[in-house]
Amino acid sequence: METLVVLLSMIVPSLLFPFLLEHDISEKEVARRIVSIKEKMVEEGIKAVEKIYLPPTIRANVLYDLRDQQSNNSFKKFWQH
Repeated sequence: METLVVLLSMIVPSLLFPFLLEHDISEKEVARRIVSIKEKMVEEGIKAVEKIYLPPTIRANVLYDLRDQQSNNSFKKFWQH
């Protein structure tokens, strides 16, 4: 009887859990969500910077760094900056 209980306790979850639990998302979906979150983060940062007073040179540096979070700045632009 104990053997049956042990076997059932190993077999039943193996059969039921794939149907009961959510499936993991793919690596592509994870990467897509990360990009989306980073874009929203940078947008909010830019909006926050636009609401406060900053000297023009500092504002330009902060905005450059924010955009760089999205990797929207080229290497050439980096050296010009």
